[in-house]
Amino acid sequence: MSVAQKLHAAGFTGLVSVTPPDAQMTQNSRIAPDQRGKVPGKRSPDGWHGYRWSKEDVDPKLIDEWGANIGLRAEQYPGLDVDSEDPGLTLFVKREAETFLGPAPARQSRAPRLLLMYRAEEPIKKQALTVVYRGQSHTIELLAKGQQYLVHGAHPSGSRYRWGGTFPRSPEELTLITEDKARGFMHHLARLLEGQGLDVEVIGAGRATGPADPVPEIIIHGARDVTMASIVGTFRQRGLSKDAALAAALIENEARCRPPLERYEVEKVVDSIYTNYAGGTLDVRSTADEDFGPLAEPPEDSGELEMENANDMLDEEPKEQTWLVEGLIPDDGASMIVAKPKVGKSTVARALAVAVARGDESFMGRRLNTHGHVFYISFKGEGTRKSIHRELHKLTGGRKEVGRLHIFCDKLAPGDILSRVKRSVKKHKPVLVVIDTFQALAQVKDINDYSMAAEKIKPLLELAGDGHILFVHHSPKNAIDGDMGSMVQGSTVLYGLMESAVAVWRDKDDRRVRFLMAEGREVELEPVVMNLNPETHEPTLGRTRKEMNEMDADGELVARLNAAGGEMKLRDLTHGRDSPAVEASLNRLLTAGALVQEGTGKPYDAVRVRVVTAFDDFTGEDNAGPEQPTDQEQQPEGPGGGG
Repeated sequence: MSVAQKLHAAGFTGLVSVTPPDAQMTQNSRIAPDQRGKVPGKRSPDGWHGYRWSKEDVDPKLIDEWGANIGLRAEQYPGLDVDSEDPGLTLFVKREAETFLGPAPARQSRAPRLLLMYRAEEPIKKQALTVVYRGQSHTIELLAKGQQYLVHGAHPSGSRYRWGGTFPRSPEELTLITEDKARGFMHHLARLLEGQGLDVEVIGAGRATGPADPVPEIIIHGARDVTMASIVGTFRQRGLSKDAALAAALIENEARCRPPLERYEVEKVVDSIYTNYAGGTLDVRSTADEDFGPLAEPPEDSGELEMENANDMLDEEPKEQTWLVEGLIPDDGASMIVAKPKVGKSTVARALAVAVARGDESFMGRRLNTHGHVFYISFKGEGTRKSIHRELHKLTGGRKEVGRLHIFCDKLAPGDILSRVKRSVKKHKPVLVVIDTFQALAQVKDINDYSMAAEKIKPLLELAGDGHILFVHHSPKNAIDGDMGSMVQGSTVLYGLMESAVAVWRDKDDRRVRFLMAEGREVELEPVVMNLNPETHEPTLGRTRKEMNEMDADGELVARLNAAGGEMKLRDLTHGRDSPAVEASLNRLLTAGALVQEGTGKPYDAVRVRVVTAFDDFTGEDNAGPEQPTDQEQQPEGPGGGG
């Protein structure tokens, strides 16, 4: 199967047939000769001609048969096209884009021009930025709605399109961006370049605030980096030294930013402005060509569904589920522990973190199969260092036995930490990462919005690496105890993406009693009593809620018999609307030997139920029935017998 068919089979819909550089055009074609290789077109017996590519899909087989270049509709796959002849500027924009928007495969045709490929769920408007650098005009354009770009084929110059590394195997591997994110990047880039006195114009993304515009008195979260870069750029234009600019920037940061940036973040901004633009030349550290390889083609297939025969599948040994906590939490993927505030979800999560790092054999009475390094990430409001320190002392008794547990709390805003956690996880490979809480890190504006919640949580799932990630999360006020679906706050996508979900709640009648339950793909733990040791804060599991209800029912039945003198007729005992529950208790108590059933049920011998007493075990008389004479004691019948 050729390239267009493989791309389509891998999920890249919206393919565009693009005229090849050597295409012979029809007589009436309006495609100019110098546009061949770039403009969409279809081949007919008379030659190539244009078509309504934005609305008309072409069979991938035809694209291959025609020998066409292959394009993609940018509405689905926006591309950041860096149309620059300067390698320094090109690689600088690439680095800023991958930092701001996220990583992306890079396409190259004529070096140093570059295109970064992203993915969009909602159409994004095209945007562009022009900058005059070293006497030349360069364009950085986001190709989006109503546009297309080449992914395979030959450039009009004759060079082949190449991709850095490998082409993504599916659209899901591409970084998802939104229009707001794209617009924010254009403004961010414009501010960095304007800060050096370069002539910059933003098109289609609104007007970027330039250095001459008044800086707001208060700089809020989300605008701090960009605005500080503009301020530092102004300092450099005025001739301030780097040290002087840093001192002034730190003062501006404390006075205006809410909350202020960390010192190292201000230093990073200053270093970027003064180093990357030193002497008016972008310092890209290296202008060497990156590793551009050929288009990595999707696997061969027949164009049909690739099905597997069930008998062939049965030839393989099934892979058993492996566990972090046996039957409760898998050793990979993600799980979530949920509860209302002050019920104990963080306490349970911290106890698990200690147990895994310490190498305990069990947790809450279940086998603990995995041990190793643990990251516990807690945000302000979810537990201060002081409270975590106290709890750590309780869980360990003050013994230094948890050197593999690494705790982070109250140091950075959530938006600053995600990339740092990813790097730390990649380096140290912890077996467990605990995030307390999910919402503090994800910052979902509307947690009940499915698409918004999904967009936020999917990147967080990558934090697990090869281990497991446990999110601590809140239950809503209207949660129904014991109904897991209602106990996870927000969209169902949060619950749906978890391998296991654990819920904790207090009994409505006795607030001292806590229950715990778990559900998942291979997890099913019915509600069970959870006890927290007041001295060590270690959680343990007791009876199930069903067992507690049965105990209460059995106790009520025995109390009812005792109130009646220890014995009642069976028909009186089981009469009423609750007879099924009474009969269930009766059977349990009879089986356990706590009650005795007597009587044949014949007239004048009604079936009776009574409470077993100590004398029953001592004499055995009550259960034996009337004593019968032995054979030797029996007297012969008839007159004179036995006289």
